Amino acid sequence: MTKVGYDPAKDFVPVALMLAAPNVLVVKAALPVKSVQELIAYGKARRLTNASQGIGASGHLIGEQFRQLTGVELTHVHYRGAALAVQDVVAGHVDLMFDVVSLTREQVLSGQLRALAMLSPQRNPVLPDVPTAAEVGLAGLEGGAWFGLMAPAGTPRPIVDWLNAQTRMAYEASEVSERLTKQGLRLPLGTPEDFAALIAADSKRWGDVIRRGGIKLERQLSVYPRSRGNKPSALPRAIACNSAAGKPRERRPLAVSSIATSGKSVPNMICDVGTILVIAAIDGL
Repeated sequence: MTKVGYDPAKDFVPVALMLAAPNVLVVKAALPVKSVQELIAYGKARRLTNASQGIGASGHLIGEQFRQLTGVELTHVHYRGAALAVQDVVAGHVDLMFDVVSLTREQVLSGQLRALAMLSPQRNPVLPDVPTAAEVGLAGLEGGAWFGLMAPAGTPRPIVDWLNAQTRMAYEASEVSERLTKQGLRLPLGTPEDFAALIAADSKRWGDVIRRGGIKLERQLSVYPRSRGNKPSALPRAIACNSAAGKPRERRPLAVSSIATSGKSVPNMICDVGTILVIAAIDGL
């Protein structure tokens, strides 16, 4: 999809997968469909619009996977974050969205949105009546956001194990786990090997979707050095995504946030499937 100044598979070591937030397929209340199969039939007769959190975000990639699995063409409408996208689906300006259940639950329960499928292996306790994608005939349609902890490559295994144990202890505390699960979040909290397996599986799955969909960034990403005053140097201000047919889509302003990692500033251009918290340095090691 693009090149960056580091190798995510070689330069970091997985520590722990902390949270997983499954996506749910929601449609605007006025859309005359009550199920995924009705949505597919409706979408094959009329062009549908799909709101996403941004280019390369989970809602974008899952929308592309939905198109590949069903043949339903979706016009991708990307926003600078989930909040604005959800607002436009609620207002009826966009037909549907794939977003994490914790951010759409209240709108579904209030009737502002209609949930058609949970994109996880099991139903979610905060929306127990919503079937999984597998239950409605789309077993391959799974996705959402996850949050993990990683350390620099070469971190001694005892330190990795200690960080994993401390992470598990923090998230397994009853006041923490109960608050998060009430929002529809899962706490996998497995081993470093479990986390590594997830990264590898997601990289292959979404890499295949990206290649088949012809999704590309307009300009190359790189790791930008920090300028004086510890402020990020100039970053690209806009990106655009090409459709499978190669036709450029509208350029949009880019919301850039920088993550300090070992004195470098990495532009957060792609929300991607998972968010990784990187430990750049550990005091005393």
